[in-house]
Amino acid sequence: VAAGSARVKLALIAGLGGDDEAAERGCHEALELLRGSGDLTAEAGVVANLGGIVGSLGRVREAIAYYDRAIALFRTLSDRDRMSISIGNDLPHQAVPCLHAS
Repeated sequence: VAAGSARVKLALIAGLGGDDEAAERGCHEALELLRGSGDLTAEAGVVANLGGIVGSLGRVREAIAYYDRAIALFRTLSDRDRMSISIGNDLPHQAVPCLHAS
């Protein structure tokens, strides 16, 4: 779990530096490290981050699929706060503006 958490942090730093492709790769690597760990909260967070990353790359349908997956994981965890963030913050600010650009 620690390796997955560290990997996602490095991925997000890459994204902040403007390298969204490296951020996406890093998040996928983090997911591989987290799978099977039982830490669904961390996995859902990485999936939500992927939604934001691919949304900023203009891949709107893929972003929505990631957000849907994150919401399902948060729902499984009964984590309404994070589920609301995925619905209320990430999707409108990341993916929906891309719809207007398409």
